[in-house]
Amino acid sequence: MIVELAEENLVRMLRDRWRVEAGQRLLDSRLRAGMYGDGTVAAALLDLDGSGAVRAHGIDAKIELVQQTHALVRALVPPNTLLVDSGTRDETYLVLPAHSDAAGLVDLAERIRLAIRQYAFTMSGMAGPVRLTTSIGCAVTPVVASGGSVFARLREALGAAKVTRDAVRFLDAEPPSSADETPCVVDVPASTLDAIERFNGDREEVLRTGLWALVEKHGPIWYWIGERAGALRGAIPDIRYERQPADAPPGAVAFFEYLIWSVAFEAALTTRMARGYRPQLVASAAEPEQGDHDLAVPLLPGEWLASRATTGATFEAADIFVAMRRARDGGSDETRRITMRVGPSDLVSLNKISTARGRSRSQLLAEALQLGADHLAAWAGQPPSDADLDLF
Repeated sequence: MIVELAEENLVRMLRDRWRVEAGQRLLDSRLRAGMYGDGTVAAALLDLDGSGAVRAHGIDAKIELVQQTHALVRALVPPNTLLVDSGTRDETYLVLPAHSDAAGLVDLAERIRLAIRQYAFTMSGMAGPVRLTTSIGCAVTPVVASGGSVFARLREALGAAKVTRDAVRFLDAEPPSSADETPCVVDVPASTLDAIERFNGDREEVLRTGLWALVEKHGPIWYWIGERAGALRGAIPDIRYERQPADAPPGAVAFFEYLIWSVAFEAALTTRMARGYRPQLVASAAEPEQGDHDLAVPLLPGEWLASRATTGATFEAADIFVAMRRARDGGSDETRRITMRVGPSDLVSLNKISTARGRSRSQLLAEALQLGADHLAAWAGQPPSDADLDLF
């Protein structure tokens, strides 16, 4: 059984996110190139039920589980299916070839569900075969949509399937009704909205991307602070992230490394603040001098963020990200009030994170928009590659 260090867990979790990101961008480029004709895109997202029991036996057992699952799936899908795996997690996106219809999509999903249900998984270090089920969300989406829209629709469908588990749920090509969405008022830093407009980003698309990034960012923070309380002991882990994939664009690598360091910084700072530490955050263009800080991390190129102890309470744990942003943006307090509409699945995720991190939905949506804007800037003009999707 392989026991991960905290920094290994963080890098692996965010590298898994990178893989899905690469697949989403590849689908986006194929949609723009007209590779799916002029009708709809048929796609599915499957997730194993109860796989946490396997993960408890070590990351090596989980990898074996994912590899066996993919072998089952690949034997059933038609040629030229785009399969996007999420690395060491067991979520798998499937985008069927052009001109695939809804009936064929649902039939394939049912065959995959039954094949997994009947399969005896065998993992090193686990006695006897393991039986699991899977939940599958299916959707057909107009080809005019983006890769992000297709993947967001699949996550909505998977959320419906997870209600009962061991099920297939289908969403048709009709967009979600506004009656199913919840309006949320958000105070957003002016610099965030300016960045979105500068890159011609659609706010709804940026919000979807940012909400996804927020959920992915919350995972390792909760793992370190909640499930493994005290694992960090208030320290920044010694992260050594090797560029993956090797030919990734510099902007995307910088954004990915920023995600890793910002999660580590926020997790360590939260752990310290639980013990009464009251920090002041400072931003600089170069690494702070030794002795001027007690925690420091590199962010985007040419930017550092550090904390130092202060006698007064400068902010609460719930405001860490806001303070980080304000430090990076030169202390600007200007905000603009906007209304965003949030779908049912995203609302569930927001409420969970809000409870776990003690932050309002408005704060989390502002954070999500900033993550989406950073993402937009990092990937601007950078083409994806099939090589990004190599399994493990």
